[in-house]
Amino acid sequence: MTRINCHNPPTLLKEGDSCLIHAAASGVGLILTQMAKNAGATVISTVSTQEKAELALAAGADEVILYSDANFETEVKRITNGAGVNVVYDSVRKTAFDKSIECLQRFGYMVLYGNASGPVTQFNPATLGPKGSLLTE
Repeated sequence: MTRINCHNPPTLLKEGDSCLIHAAASGVGLILTQMAKNAGATVISTVSTQEKAELALAAGADEVILYSDANFETEVKRITNGAGVNVVYDSVRKTAFDKSIECLQRFGYMVLYGNASGPVTQFNPATLGPKGSLLTE
């Protein structure tokens, strides 16, 4: 079970920031979407179907990417005019990990909280250096 501390919601986002939420139509994804919108952030989400896209939009997502139809890394860069997002919330892991890192702004945060596609088996922490990014579970 995933726990989100409701007394001190994720403080990684503030007014004007942006985030990418994978599996945004999941229970945790929908809650994160609402919390991010409440913080004043722009929410970009990924989902697998149009039905799930509608759920994410109803929860407050600003943009929804159907990852079966589009490359989410390319779309995030297009949506953010190349800037990337402040935070990526990733419950997918293996199939989304490398592209998610590329979606981060300099000094961005990547929050891992699930393993839907399996664990990341190889990761070189040096890839975070040029971005100054932080990875957390």
